[in-house]
Amino acid sequence: MLLHRSIKRILYLVCWALIVAHNIAQGQHIQPIPSQDDGSRGDPKLVDVSGLGPEGTDFYDMPSIDIQLEEDGPTWTVYRLAHIDSHFAGESNDGMVAANLLRYQAGNSNAEVFTGLVHDRAGGMYYELKPDIDGNVEVLSTQREDMPMSALVQPEVQSIWTEFKALADYLATCALNLRRDPDKFVEIDVMIVWSHNAECAKAGLPVDCSVTDDSLNIMLAALNLTVEINNFVHANSQTNTSLKIVHAQRDTSGYRETDPFQLITELTIPLFDGQLNYIHPLRDQKKADLVAFAYDNRIVENPGYGIANAPVPVFGLQGLPLPPFLAFSVFCIQCSAGTLQTHEWGHNLGCTHDRGTVTDQIKDAIGDNPFNACEDKTHTNYGYRSPTGTFHTVMSYRCREGQCDNWSSNTANGFCAEIPYFSGKDTWRNGESMGGEENNCRDRIKRDKHFIARNR
Repeated sequence: MLLHRSIKRILYLVCWALIVAHNIAQGQHIQPIPSQDDGSRGDPKLVDVSGLGPEGTDFYDMPSIDIQLEEDGPTWTVYRLAHIDSHFAGESNDGMVAANLLRYQAGNSNAEVFTGLVHDRAGGMYYELKPDIDGNVEVLSTQREDMPMSALVQPEVQSIWTEFKALADYLATCALNLRRDPDKFVEIDVMIVWSHNAECAKAGLPVDCSVTDDSLNIMLAALNLTVEINNFVHANSQTNTSLKIVHAQRDTSGYRETDPFQLITELTIPLFDGQLNYIHPLRDQKKADLVAFAYDNRIVENPGYGIANAPVPVFGLQGLPLPPFLAFSVFCIQCSAGTLQTHEWGHNLGCTHDRGTVTDQIKDAIGDNPFNACEDKTHTNYGYRSPTGTFHTVMSYRCREGQCDNWSSNTANGFCAEIPYFSGKDTWRNGESMGGEENNCRDRIKRDKHFIARNR
């Protein structure tokens, strides 16, 4: 009897080991759905995410995920970088592929919506994984050169004084908040509003489509991924800061976007046609510290921008936190899967672009420019580009020749790929500094976050 029990235990252990080995061999994975024989499926491509497990499966805690997005393309293994409750964030061992994957529980249904972003840094490609209106997961690919850049909006002196009470409140509380502990964790509440056509675009529907509960769920999933990627960047950079969506809704005014610069002006200063005036009292009601508006790139005159109000190095404003009545940003919904909106919220939190880009932008804005950011010893809230072209941080533009930081393709030994970090003196990645004392967006965020978090 004892021998019989021992044999049963051995058989049980062997079966258990085989099951475990099979599961390890299978692994968590994403794979392409083969094209039809007649090639009729066309673009965009579709992928099968059932390899991550059924709905309700917490694939976020898996040590690694294998990702193949094209039938003839490579399979990348990305390893989890951090424990994040709501999404998987990982990189390949060589750091050349990064992935952020999220399942969003739709609020008005029992369905889960899958969305994600895969960045092939070596190949210079971004792959957005998003649901289509039929419930499939499609892959939209964008070359790095085609990814939109950000614009920087200088607060106008006149617009500040038009809201005198807000300015008085701002000056009265500045000193109090700037003395708070920079290492204390702060959660910032954000409200996101989007145009009708932004929802159409994200759902893969034509301009002026009829929106549905499905298109709404796709939109909400995309926005939650945007915030999760933002929080991942903050976690990497050790800012002790995160954002939380306190309210998200489709625009109720029938606003039709025409130009992103006009949009942020109308948001910031509710004195024009009045169509977006409702957002200010709604912000007060929802107690949102920051407000972002998503628009459709297909119908604007100057597509391709995310724009944010930010302290800039003129008029002595760069050293002050952003006043609460200027804490707005806009972004194209086509850009929502990447770090573009993290970049815009970084502006709201006091950061600016890399020194070479800032110098050229101010020169373009005001003509002959005596200000050279590369020689600025007063401010450190700049993004950072590796001198060797290995990488650039979230607040920086891609490496570019002919700017004051003297980057040259002749001496570059990398892809100048974006990495999910803010610049910082104490922030390191693979043994390389993210900016040092002179380019220290991280500490600026740690200072200004207390002020921003008390906006409402």
